[in-house]
Amino acid sequence: TGLQPQQPPNFASLERLRSTDDMLVLIDFDRTLTTGQSDQCHDVLGESAQLPGSLRASFAPLLDFSRPFPPELQGDSWWREANRILLSHRQQISRDAVQLSVRRADIHLRPGAERLLRTLHARRVPTLVVSAGFSNVVEEVLTGCAGVERASYSVASNQLIFGEESGTLEGIQPDEPVTSNNKASTYARNRAWFTRHAHRTRLLLLGDKISDLDMGAGARADGYVCVGVGIRNDEPDGANYPDHAAFAAAFDELLVGDKGSLDPLTQALERLPDGE
Repeated sequence: TGLQPQQPPNFASLERLRSTDDMLVLIDFDRTLTTGQSDQCHDVLGESAQLPGSLRASFAPLLDFSRPFPPELQGDSWWREANRILLSHRQQISRDAVQLSVRRADIHLRPGAERLLRTLHARRVPTLVVSAGFSNVVEEVLTGCAGVERASYSVASNQLIFGEESGTLEGIQPDEPVTSNNKASTYARNRAWFTRHAHRTRLLLLGDKISDLDMGAGARADGYVCVGVGIRNDEPDGANYPDHAAFAAAFDELLVGDKGSLDPLTQALERLPDGE
C-alpha cells in the first residue's frame, strides 16, 4: 500500500511525558536514526569488500530477502547464524577493517537525527540506542555527529569483541544475541541503566517497526508511561510491509518516508518544560 498524504503530526501525545526532566528515550538505529534505504548493520559486515570474500559468500543467503528463509534461519536463528559466520572468520576480521567497512558503507543519518541527539544531550535526557545490529557500527556512525558526545548516549546491542593486542575478532556479546524479535527484553537486559535514572518514569520510544514498541514492554509493566513515535519508511520489503493504517494504529505519533525528518519530533521535545 502506498503512503497517503498526511498532515504534519502535532505530537500532542508528548504532553504525557510531562517534562524532559522526567524522560528517558529508547531509539532504534537501523532505518530509524538512519535513512530508510541505508545499509543496515549486518549489511555493512556481510557485504564489505574489506572483509574476506568467503565471509561475503556465507552471508549472502542471510541477506537475500526475496524469498522466505528456510526453517533453520527463522526467527532468532538468523542472528545466531550470522554470529557463527563472523566467528568462523574471526582471525580475518580486524577492528580496523570493521571501522573502514562502516566508513565506506552506504549508510546515512536521517535528516534531523543529529539535531535530535544534540537536543537530548543539551537537555540531559538519558538516551539508549537499542539495536539488533552491532554497537561497533552504531558508534562508528554516531561518532561523526557534530556536538553529540559519546557519553551522552548508551548503546544496547550486539558487540564485536576484539583482542587488545591482536586487534582481531575474539568473540561476540551477548551470547544470546539481541534480535528484532526479543526487544521486549530491553528492560531486563538494561536494568542497571534504568536504575541509574530511577526518578525518570516517562519513556519515549522511537522506531521504524511496530515491533520496536516492544522496547518499552518491561518498563510499561513496571509502571512507566510510554509514548511511541513511529517512522513508516517507504516499502523496502514489498507487500509484507505493514500499511500506513497499521502504523498509525500502533504508534501515538507517526513520521513518514525514507528520508522523513526527525525535526518535528525535536521541535515538540524543545517545547516541553525541563522540570527546573
